[in-house]
Amino acid sequence: MYIKKIFLAGETCPSTSTVVCYEGPPSWVDKERPEFREKFFEVGNCHDKIRLHQTDLETDADFIEKLTRLKNELEGFIDYLNMGL
Repeated sequence: MYIKKIFLAGETCPSTSTVVCYEGPPSWVDKERPEFREKFFEVGNCHDKIRLHQTDLETDADFIEKLTRLKNELEGFIDYLNMGL
């Protein structure tokens, strides 16, 4: 099982921005698939939340590819913003 919860804002910022990464038993029971492991990456703030999870149609490799594309886009956006500093 893997679970990590991180606050994104600095200590002086009152924002509740968070990241949660999880792989482990689901919060619900699927009697047809007792071995099922839930996997998700969640980003939230005071008002909204987005959760990317592995769907029933995705393999582990598919989910990792989805997260890798997200990481690449985030890194590209950070690079772009840093060019303006």
